[in-house]
Amino acid sequence: MKTKTFFILFCLCISSRVSSQVLLGINYEPFHLSADIGRGEISPYSISVLLEYKFDSTKSICFRPGFLANDLDGRYFAGFNFSLLGKYQFDNSFYILTGFNLHNNNGTSSGFTKSKNCLITFWGLGFGFKPLSWLHIENLFLLPINNKDIANVQYSNGSFGSYKIYYLIKLSLGFELEL
Repeated sequence: MKTKTFFILFCLCISSRVSSQVLLGINYEPFHLSADIGRGEISPYSISVLLEYKFDSTKSICFRPGFLANDLDGRYFAGFNFSLLGKYQFDNSFYILTGFNLHNNNGTSSGFTKSKNCLITFWGLGFGFKPLSWLHIENLFLLPINNKDIANVQYSNGSFGSYKIYYLIKLSLGFELEL
């Protein structure tokens, strides 16, 4: 499925008729994670690639594969990230985003806590601002819609539980260019 999607997007990119409607870019995406892990995690280690197809001057669709990395302390929430977002442009600078995000969790474990290697699906809503034609700033609020467990924990009394994710906020600084 991923190969077919990539092939279709690649064919759209090389078509001379639509080449001016395809954007390629890179995003730096620090995020705040709200989960019951004792504290909300803030991670500066997130990056994604942007492939956007513009249908017209107001509507487009974005595919963003990315990676949320562990820092030196380790994280229960890290791994590969795939977003498919619809974008509606109000004017040359302001737009809204909505869509889905798949996160393949591959965080680190600690003494009594084991990170769950699982797929988490998020629904997202956000807005963006383009101060320059090649620069965008976005804020995206993501809610988990299926699996909310990110780690299993063994408490000191011998009982077991799980850490759940409540929401994720991404702030994105991106650079893009037309192909």
